[in-house]
Parts: sequence; C-alpha cells; structure tokens
Amino acid sequence: MVTTIQQSIISNQNWSPTPLSKASTLSKKLNIDLWLKREDCTAIGSFKIRGALISISEYIKNQNSKTDKTGVCVASAGNFAISIATATKQFNIPTTVFVPNNATPSKIKKIKSTGATIHQKGDDFDESKFFAKDFSDTNNLTFLEDGVLEGMVSGSRTIAQEILQISHKWDALIVPIGNGSLIKGVGMEIKDQFPSMKIIGVIPSGSPAMWQALNDQPWDENKKPETTADGLAVRIPIQKITEEMKPFIDDLWLVKEKNILPALKSLKQYENIICEPSASICLAGIYENRYDLTGKKIVAIITGSDLKDEILEEAMNSKGLI
Repeated sequence: MVTTIQQSIISNQNWSPTPLSKASTLSKKLNIDLWLKREDCTAIGSFKIRGALISISEYIKNQNSKTDKTGVCVASAGNFAISIATATKQFNIPTTVFVPNNATPSKIKKIKSTGATIHQKGDDFDESKFFAKDFSDTNNLTFLEDGVLEGMVSGSRTIAQEILQISHKWDALIVPIGNGSLIKGVGMEIKDQFPSMKIIGVIPSGSPAMWQALNDQPWDENKKPETTADGLAVRIPIQKITEEMKPFIDDLWLVKEKNILPALKSLKQYENIICEPSASICLAGIYENRYDLTGKKIVAIITGSDLKDEILEEAMNSKGLI
C-alpha cells in the first residue's frame, strides 16, 4: 500500500501525473486501442525517480536513529543511479555510483551533474553491483539495491494509480521487466483493485535470465546479456524478488532482439516519441502478439528516454517495425 505521505511526495512533483496518451496512428495500424504511459516525461526522463524520492525519504527517516553510515552507494545501468543521485542531492547526502563499462554516456553525464562520485566498473550490471557492495562494506556506506527497496515498488504503484485515475477499463498493461520493481509495484496496485486486469511482462531475448527465473527454469549466471535494452539486462535474478513478482503477472513475453530497435523507430515515426530500447520493447512485444490483442484496450509503459547516440542512429536506419 502507498502511504499518504508517499503519494504526496510524488503528487507534489511538477511533472506528476505523467501523460497517458492514445497512440492514435499505431492503434489504427495494429487494430488495437493502444495508450502510452509517458514516464519519459519525468524530470529525469525515467520512471525510477518516483521510487528514488520515496526511498530517500525513508532513508532519511531511518537515519535519525542510525548515524554510523556516511552516505549511500548504488549500482545501476543508469536510470536508478540518476534517480537516487537526483534525490540525494536535495538533502546533501554523499552518493557513490557504480555503472558498467558499457553504460550510456548521456546517463553517465546526468549522474555526474548531480555531484555523485561515479565508478565505471564491470562488464555488466551484475558485476557493477558486486563492486558496489564491496565498496559499501569497506567504506561504511548504505548500499541501496533497486529491486529490493520497497520504496521503488511504492513509486511504481503510483504509476498504476495515475493510469486508473484516467480509466479502469483496460484489458492489459504491458510492463518491461528488469530487476522487477516496476512490474511488482504496478501489478500489486492493479490486482488490489481489478484482479481481472491483465499484467503482461516483456523481457528481451538477449537477456533471458528473468524470463527463465519467472518460469522456474535454470539460468546461466555466467552468460553475459546481449541486448540493446541495457536497462533490462539482468544476469543474476534475485530469487526472493522473482517469487514476490509471480502472483501479479498474467503473462510473460520473451521479445525478439531484432524487433526492439525497429519498434523504437516506429514510435518516433508515428507518435513522435524518442525512447530507450528498454521502453520500445513494449511495442515490439505488442507487435509480436498483435493478433491476440486485436480490439483490446492496452497501456504500454514508456519507461525512459535515455539512449546512446549510436543506438538511436541504428534504430532510425532500420526499416521500422510497422
């Protein structure tokens, strides 16, 4: 449940509520009543700022009785780090960030602009997390983990609340799955009020570990993710979190990598939206399952807007999905 205080933290932001707009052209082409929840329109261009603001408010409250820690440390492919660093800057909380070596330059620039200390270490997110945890222990910092923080889940629930304020007659919500805090929060809020409304998770085929974990299949934690959707690149799922997510998910789509960037182009071409591959995966998944969705009223969550210049160029040079 989202508390009144947590709700006010989000509702007091000048970007809240984010737009929920009909994708008119794509709706006609796909024969689906498609709506887009524009989380790319937050102050930092990502949904994660919601949970970060709530999480840091909880951190400050808890620090009143714990004064032994000297700051916070996070690991992130980008958006979580930007969100936490933006929130901690407001309260002058020292923040250290670990990002993987292949992190998007624009995201690194945003992190640096907050004044946070940044370390670029690890070939992927999970390696960066290993370094961050070790650094936190050595330097007496509080390690904040995205998928574990209840504040991140609460932030995601506010997205669902805003969607339901517009309408509760949705057939399904399409939600990208990275570490799981987004779909867990959205799913909890939706299922609390409308159990029959479907929650569909999308996962890139180039990073299938979460799909395997959620389907009770083994995964290879040594296999590096190979996906353009870097925000969804999970190599080692947190088993506790995947078990907590399962009750709120009706279906899972393992989306083909070859469709993610063409979907990005189609979003730009038809709806004038430039988003990250971790968001365009929603349209890719919808396209792959379009015949099952004919005539349905659907919301896809556009999670963020940051992407590498070369990825945008590759997407724009593609044929386009639709």
